[in-house]
Amino acid sequence: MYKYDKKYGKHALLLASERNRLECVRILLQHIDNKESTGSPNKLSLCLQKLKHKSVKNVPDVNGKTSLIAAASEGYFEILKDLVDYGSSINSYDHDQKTALFHASENGSSDCVQYLLDNKAKLEILTNSYPKRNTCLMAAAQCGHIECLRAIISHNSDDKFMDATNELGDTALKLTSTNGRKECASLLLDHSASVNMANNYGVTALNTASRMGHAEYCELLLTHGAAINQGDNSGKTPLMWVSS
Repeated sequence: MYKYDKKYGKHALLLASERNRLECVRILLQHIDNKESTGSPNKLSLCLQKLKHKSVKNVPDVNGKTSLIAAASEGYFEILKDLVDYGSSINSYDHDQKTALFHASENGSSDCVQYLLDNKAKLEILTNSYPKRNTCLMAAAQCGHIECLRAIISHNSDDKFMDATNELGDTALKLTSTNGRKECASLLLDHSASVNMANNYGVTALNTASRMGHAEYCELLLTHGAAINQGDNSGKTPLMWVSS
């Protein structure tokens, strides 16, 4: 019961975290240091002592997922808070190099995002799965999680972060354009995101929004100075996309 799952690499604390077993998580954390009253460690204590020595480094499963990442991915705030308070590594990441902060941002868990940021989670850690170099800002913006986006922006002190690009050259603003995330785009623009920045294919947010038919989103971009005649690498302007 308390051994590691050899196939998936999951231990008791990780399983309890990803299944929202709050009381089990608390019992496991509280008994890390405990031994039987005789002074001899029992089987549970031995396993938990093994976990404790690695817990600050976040013992992962075969996919690199830690207990903290599991809780963040599902939005289990109370579990995440306990894990952070116990000393779990805030900035550990899975095999895709996605941190707990990235997962919480992607899934819209704003309370988890805020708590992680308040406890020094790093904004600048980039993913390494396609498309590589995505940030937590991009994840929140693309998925339309406005409260997560607000929290991330409020903790940002790097002017270049707002216009950081992934391996396709997409910025957070560009990523809001496909699904017309107008509220997120407005927030980004209010915090100095570049409205005319193009990706590797010469495509701007206005190009994409025009092609997808997001009229109100296009209007927002135009009021912030979007270049109506800026074409992509094929030469197509926003007007051409609307007309095609």
